[in-house]
Amino acid sequence: MEQEYKTITIERTINAPRERVFKAWIDSEQLKQWHYATEGWSTPYAKVDAHVGGKFDIGFKSPDGKNDFAFEGTFTEMKEPERIAYTIADGRPVTVDFIEEGDKTKVILVLALETENSEELQRGGWTEMVVHLEQLMAK
Repeated sequence: MEQEYKTITIERTINAPRERVFKAWIDSEQLKQWHYATEGWSTPYAKVDAHVGGKFDIGFKSPDGKNDFAFEGTFTEMKEPERIAYTIADGRPVTVDFIEEGDKTKVILVLALETENSEELQRGGWTEMVVHLEQLMAK
């Protein structure tokens, strides 16, 4: 039986074409530039095998080096440039939809929450990541 998770949805419209925003989500070099939560954190590595059944391994480095961790999972859906779905290593599902709105892209991220950190903290961290993606796309 599948576990039931509480989910949150984060939506953001990014001023960049859908294909470019989608690519930034699966390209190792681009992920290292935007896939971190709050300022001071960084992404020292990102390994991505972007196909159904492929795995990802993204490193997070904390400001003091004491809370570093690997963010890992497996892709369950890859429909370029419309949708990415994956399961995080702890079993939580995530979907990311990329909706074309003229020359902009609406990103809709649906994330199953973990129970260790508050919903507010998780929403804030994931929102920050999407904001960093938006900043990268503006360059």
